[in-house]
Amino acid sequence: MAIEIVSPDSVERDYVKKHSQYEAAGVQEYWIIDPLAEKVTLLRLDSTAKYREVRPVKGRLCSQVVKGFWLKIDWLWQHPLPDEIDTLLEIMKGG
Repeated sequence: MAIEIVSPDSVERDYVKKHSQYEAAGVQEYWIIDPLAEKVTLLRLDSTAKYREVRPVKGRLCSQVVKGFWLKIDWLWQHPLPDEIDTLLEIMKGG
């Protein structure tokens, strides 16, 4: 699993260059967190070793690589941000 947080100077690197590098290296999941666009992209290798985008379900993205890990996308754009401990407890309970 790889997670990249996009910055203004890393847009092409994160969306294009690292995408192909991680895919070629067999990284099972590639999460791109883009605060500029307020978007999270989850790419998962399919049976042909190509990335396919995973769509959120009920506003959540769930990892198949890190058992039990999921992310409610809205958490990232809340003001103020949610409490870290409460967020971790919710993830641990399964949401």
